[in-house]
Amino acid sequence: MAWSTSRLAWDAVREDPMPEAWEEWRTRAAEVQAALTVWAKEAGELRNEVEAAVKAAVRHPDSAA
Repeated sequence: MAWSTSRLAWDAVREDPMPEAWEEWRTRAAEVQAALTVWAKEAGELRNEVEAAVKAAVRHPDSAA
């Protein structure tokens, strides 16, 4: 019985950090998308091509140069 009582107390104190983490991720992803759109427009390139190049550079930084 003491275990279940302490377990309930722990569950009440513990908070799930995932909603905040996902919200931060969505915010940052939106910022990246906006920056890609602006950069592509200024460079006169298609946004999806710029996005693909950025993704390739991030995934394979050694071959991007």
